[in-house]
Amino acid sequence: MNSSNLNKLVCEGLAVAFQSPVFHKYPDVGRDFKTTRQTMKYLLFFTLLILSVDSYAQKPFVKSDTIPLTINEHNTIFIKAIVNDSDTLNLNFDSGTTQLILTNNTIQNKLSFKPTLYDTLYNLKIGKTTYQTTLYDAVLTGHGTDGRFGWDIFKGKVI
Repeated sequence: MNSSNLNKLVCEGLAVAFQSPVFHKYPDVGRDFKTTRQTMKYLLFFTLLILSVDSYAQKPFVKSDTIPLTINEHNTIFIKAIVNDSDTLNLNFDSGTTQLILTNNTIQNKLSFKPTLYDTLYNLKIGKTTYQTTLYDAVLTGHGTDGRFGWDIFKGKVI
């Protein structure tokens, strides 16, 4: 079967499909094989174009990282993180927390800088990745930790 016969067969199939009640209002739709063939070419082109764009969108660049978790004598799970590229702290991950929260004791005695609370962005390095976050104060966090951080640090990441 050559391509012209195949095209004619496809167009005839479309013409039969166009005989549905929806197309009875427009009696000449589907009867002009040249127009139908041209329409099919455009439809096929745009379908392939949309599928190719979609397939590239499904393959993002993924930067992987491993974060070592530690458990202390109080059964608090924490990680080591570096705040503002200078101070290493033990931070508890708390799913009910947002931003970075440090104890008042940590802010006064362990940081090598005087932070501005609530509205200044600071670097928080966890594993190989550095995040930007604001800093808040609290009286308590997990036992044996210097503070806690929340889920929003990982927003947009696959955990």
